[in-house]
Amino acid sequence: MFDTKVLDEYLEALFKRKEYPSVTVCVRGPEGVVFEKGYGYADMAKTKPANPDTIYGIASMSKSLTALACAILQAEGKLDYSDPVIKYFPEFRVPGTPKEAVTLRHLAMHTAGVPPIPPLEWSIVMNSVERDTEYSRKLRASSPNKMDTIEDIIDYIANSGAYEPLGAPGEYMSYSNEAYAILSYVVDKAAGMTLEEFLDKRIFKPLGMNRSVLDLDGSEAESMSGGNITELFERDDNGNLYSDKNWSVLPPFRGCACVKSTANDMSKYYLMLAQGGKFEGKQIIPAEAVEFSSAMNSLKLRDLSTASVSISAPEQEESSANIPADFTECPPTADL
Repeated sequence: MFDTKVLDEYLEALFKRKEYPSVTVCVRGPEGVVFEKGYGYADMAKTKPANPDTIYGIASMSKSLTALACAILQAEGKLDYSDPVIKYFPEFRVPGTPKEAVTLRHLAMHTAGVPPIPPLEWSIVMNSVERDTEYSRKLRASSPNKMDTIEDIIDYIANSGAYEPLGAPGEYMSYSNEAYAILSYVVDKAAGMTLEEFLDKRIFKPLGMNRSVLDLDGSEAESMSGGNITELFERDDNGNLYSDKNWSVLPPFRGCACVKSTANDMSKYYLMLAQGGKFEGKQIIPAEAVEFSSAMNSLKLRDLSTASVSISAPEQEESSANIPADFTECPPTADL
């Protein structure tokens, strides 16, 4: 058993040093929650103290859920990670690469050969209520379309001619939001239901993750929150902190960045993974699927402790630093 007082003191000092608006923490082991606490406030007016049930956007942790959905479907024989992407999207290709060479495994492991590209940033600025900054204005001006469908992403990868592939599939790893956007729609096709429905039916509800949802614009999260949901914080060009309730909307990047959840709920998820798909004595996810998922994420769950830690803090938007070359003078937001 670790010293929760030492942990609390460390987190309190870190919270103050980093000047976060709020942070929530939940540490869970097989015996249940062993430490949970909120630091700071979920609103600018400081009327809503943050706690482990405060809803935040979990950004790229959404990808883990999408990978697990694919792994469940593989375990059930409804897809195979060795399937070529063209089985689901015949128009997909990476220039200079045989069409059938890129597989779902390559997408899941960020090894399709596609370098950082700007569709995610374009999707955010073209579909969200955005701040009017020089950076966002340049992004909007450069976007070839609204980037609001999966077809827009695939067309850019296949036909834009705007990037040089890194190498053959499997040769190089390059973090890819676009790959997980495509996997979101592969789940739709293979499962016979939307990724949103699949996550709710197969993961959220069985785990009792009752404050978690894949939600494009934050409206469903707001409805289930009972008011316990973070505002979105940002700093202006002068470093002043402000907030609003305008979630980044990036329609085709659903399973890449759009899950909203809590520290409490996510600690259930991570503990289930660490226990081979089991939670509170029940096999929630097939052990085979957990193994598939861990392999895709280059994890070795057998090396994890049986304690699950989930830490949540508010972020304004998901970003991958996929900045067009002529925008290098504009500071990118943090990669999550």
